[in-house]
Amino acid sequence: MIEFLPSLDVLLPAALFSTCRFENQRWVRARSQGLVGSSQSVGAFVDLTRILSLLFAVAFLAAYGWEFGIKQAVGLSALLVVIGIAYTAVSTLVMRGESAVVWMLGTFGIWPIGIWLSTKVSWF
Repeated sequence: MIEFLPSLDVLLPAALFSTCRFENQRWVRARSQGLVGSSQSVGAFVDLTRILSLLFAVAFLAAYGWEFGIKQAVGLSALLVVIGIAYTAVSTLVMRGESAVVWMLGTFGIWPIGIWLSTKVSWF
């Protein structure tokens, strides 16, 4: 069982990155339902962040699996799903899912956390 568990120095930033991605997706969903700000460039940044963060998440998981093995990658992705479900439940109860400040923090937090997370693998 222990061979499936990733180390905490990968799990914690990956969980934080996943949480930030989730908040970014909430902002994108609100924009698709008609929320429009005063700046089109911020909207484009939000949408671009969504696409790039998804591509990075898939590439990171592939690189992690290549470097540490498929068992570790499966363990990491399973833990991220569990953490994501727990975060979703708690944040929905506490904030009712509608917190623009949290959406912004998540969207802007994706970039430095992604850079930090990219140092955790050798990228093939």
